[in-house]
Amino acid sequence: VGSVACLIAVAGTALPIALGTAFMVAAGFDATTGVVAGTALSSTSIGMATRLMATFGELSTPLGALVCVAAMVDDVLSLVILAIISEGLANGSDSRSSKGSKALT
Repeated sequence: VGSVACLIAVAGTALPIALGTAFMVAAGFDATTGVVAGTALSSTSIGMATRLMATFGELSTPLGALVCVAAMVDDVLSLVILAIISEGLANGSDSRSSKGSKALT
């Protein structure tokens, strides 16, 4: 479950970030704004995943374990990425355009 769940979590984090960045850049914002938006969308809810798996009796199955571990790793990755972005924005080391700055404030 471990390596497969990690691959699912990385894909579940990277895809929303990539799509969020592409959409925001296409909408006229800078890439930093897109990464922030995509990262905010990439987080899953471990509570929701666990409750859903328990409702259907799948929590103690290999599928239930895979979904729950992937959701947990996805959440941690999203929080780490948001922390890195927040630190970079707080230190002023970003290159936001004026339009991107307005979107983040």
